[in-house]
Amino acid sequence: MAREEVTRKAFEYQWKNLQDGDYLLTDKRFKDDADQFLMKELALPKTWFYGKFVLDAGSGGGRWSYGFLKLGSKVVAIDYTKSAVETTLKNTSDFSNRIQGFQANILSRKNLEKNLKKKSFDMVFSWGVLHHTGNTKKAFDSLVPFIKHGGMMHVYIYGRWSFSKRVALSLSNTFLPVLNLDQQKMLLSKIAPKGKLHTFFDTLSPKIADTHTELEVVSWFRENGFVNIKRVYPEWCPWDITGLHIQGTKK
Repeated sequence: MAREEVTRKAFEYQWKNLQDGDYLLTDKRFKDDADQFLMKELALPKTWFYGKFVLDAGSGGGRWSYGFLKLGSKVVAIDYTKSAVETTLKNTSDFSNRIQGFQANILSRKNLEKNLKKKSFDMVFSWGVLHHTGNTKKAFDSLVPFIKHGGMMHVYIYGRWSFSKRVALSLSNTFLPVLNLDQQKMLLSKIAPKGKLHTFFDTLSPKIADTHTELEVVSWFRENGFVNIKRVYPEWCPWDITGLHIQGTKK
């Protein structure tokens, strides 16, 4: 099976069967303060969010959509898998009048245009997604046309290379290919600390998990006409010293 299909199936399974975990919406501490986590992630004041139109590109379980909605934004959530879109809409049902969800392929401009039509967003937000597509830069470029002038884009992308990521990929490529997804879940449930099963599965099961340098990602912003480009170091995840949290404003 091609690594693209293995990765898609891993995420489809994940959002259908592994919705519990730290920093997800089943984590009461995170859910209660999702707005605060989001403001720290973006280094923006609360006043920025109200009434803004946001694209959550790769919404997963909807935790960041929930944060934007709690702050008064309007959200369109897209994901490559049906289970993620369904989970996002379920988890944000309290704000159903301000959110839409679509299954979409970020790598396909035509598919995005079909689902988003001529929508123009104040913020395109893609957290931990683009590096799983198989072509991170193409995925980045395909989202840019949907940002209005003066709007922002914020991405979180795996940095190159952390020791923990090297170990994770080695384990993934050595042990997990011979196991089906249920078996992977069972194995990881035996070794993952409490609240970390989702994180372990998310790290190890997808076969596409590309990494990039800060210079690479910043160059993508520059090539697409962004200004005020900066890397953010969110205080809510101090352990993630190699992760690239980068944003910019579209001219």
